[in-house]
Amino acid sequence: DGTIKTHIVSIYAPTETSPDPKKDDFYNQLQHALDTIPQTDVIILAGDFNAHIGMDRNGWETIMGNFGHGNINDNGLRLLSFATVNN
Repeated sequence: DGTIKTHIVSIYAPTETSPDPKKDDFYNQLQHALDTIPQTDVIILAGDFNAHIGMDRNGWETIMGNFGHGNINDNGLRLLSFATVNN
């Protein structure tokens, strides 16, 4: 029928200083939410990940663009890992 379903997921991640279990819970819930959406649908994931991914693309070339800034932090590593798992 030519219909493309689009899902907009708006998030606000725990801050860098939040405890690891809280961050783990956030990413587990986010992954679960995305896993419930058919892969044939369009997903727009937007919000504040409270992450710094830095400038070093080494190992992240398929995920990161060419214009990072600063240094990676824990939330940045979590975001890049999440993006890698979800292609």
